[in-house]
Amino acid sequence: MEVCGFHAFDEGLMFYRMLEAFDPYVRAAGSAPGIVDRVLLVISPTETYVYLNERLPVLGRMRVKRSCKAGQPLLRDDIAGIEELDFPGIQPPDECGLMLLVSAGWRKGMCFDFRALDPTSGVSAAESYAAAKKIGGMLLAHLWFTEKFLLLPEDWDLILKNGWFPFILLPHGLWEGLFQAIKAGRDTARSEEEIHKLFLKCCSERVLSWRANRHFAGHMDFLERAVTAYKAGDWLTVVSVAAPRVEGLLRQAFGAWGQQGDVFDVFAKDLAGREHSRSLLFPDRLRQYFEQVFYRFTKFDQADLPATRHTLVHGLVESSKLTRKEALTLLLLVDHILYCMPESKQDPPGAEA
Repeated sequence: MEVCGFHAFDEGLMFYRMLEAFDPYVRAAGSAPGIVDRVLLVISPTETYVYLNERLPVLGRMRVKRSCKAGQPLLRDDIAGIEELDFPGIQPPDECGLMLLVSAGWRKGMCFDFRALDPTSGVSAAESYAAAKKIGGMLLAHLWFTEKFLLLPEDWDLILKNGWFPFILLPHGLWEGLFQAIKAGRDTARSEEEIHKLFLKCCSERVLSWRANRHFAGHMDFLERAVTAYKAGDWLTVVSVAAPRVEGLLRQAFGAWGQQGDVFDVFAKDLAGREHSRSLLFPDRLRQYFEQVFYRFTKFDQADLPATRHTLVHGLVESSKLTRKEALTLLLLVDHILYCMPESKQDPPGAEA
């Protein structure tokens, strides 16, 4: 029997059977299951507290892609990550179990933790409540971005083979269009043109965000020059100037001074330790992107060498290989890395709302 876990709508009928556990509490609160948007049950040995819909105030700690103030409404495409939820004014008793249901439109997810009801578990109600806030954020991210989190291994293989990644900056619609073209084996030129226009529109704001992060400080002269070159359609300059800065960013920010494999190890371990399993940064897959795309090993004696970090710095890549796609994905990668930087109180990698 599960005493701690989480589940979501995409699990099918089993999930909806589990949701029925909320029924008696919802009905006792004078409501009907069909109108429940969110609910928190705090179950103690003597009584149960039901916080339902508007009686459950919710705040989210989120990373965002644009400048905004705390409490300002956000759209899905504004969100770069959901770290946790908070429920102001609600403080569970010292001994209790928790059940939480959250929704995003028609999509629903739930989590529960009854360990604090068992004195031998070593888990306090405060610890369970803190964990429920984290898992609540993870669930909401899963509900809003389900399609990305349900990508199959073979989908990821195709995405990486085509030199792409679900970069943070890409809106849902643009990403879905690109992915469906890749999956169907269609030409991706139309999607890439739309992404190119998007980057041109927002690149000045992105540069401001990069500049605000102290880890980017020593690289901004190069990165700003690369963005200027991108606006001018000078793809060769973009890649030549910006590509070496990616490794420099990672090495300096994470203190990784060994071989490239060591850089990946330190970077991925740090990021995975800070992110939950529904992170839009995709720590494990990002490592694959570095290994299979950006840093992929290339035998220098082969004909028709591709554009990689290795062929670039060793002066073996032909200028014709430095295309708009190479320049675009490189700058999207730089922007994605912004949200991966180690956090500090002075310069969080993304704003919060």
